[in-house]
Amino acid sequence: MRGRLERCRPPPSDCRAVSGSGGVREAEGLQNDNDFAYAYLDYDQVLGLAGHHVANDWLQTRARVEEGLLAAGARWKASLMFLPSHAQ
Repeated sequence: MRGRLERCRPPPSDCRAVSGSGGVREAEGLQNDNDFAYAYLDYDQVLGLAGHHVANDWLQTRARVEEGLLAAGARWKASLMFLPSHAQ
């Protein structure tokens, strides 16, 4: 699976020419952190497509989103302890 920035290659315009990471995210419709975090497979892919600023923002966003998922999973598992067990 390729990220959506794949289509933005020079010429005519380079994604790196878009004003910062926020500009690339807006241009590609990736303002939502979850969308941005999982639009690309790895740092090198984003780096090659959009440069260091966007790749660094992607890395930080991906870490933050995954941390949130881990916390949500832990809360869900903890909530199972309070469910009544079903006798068979």
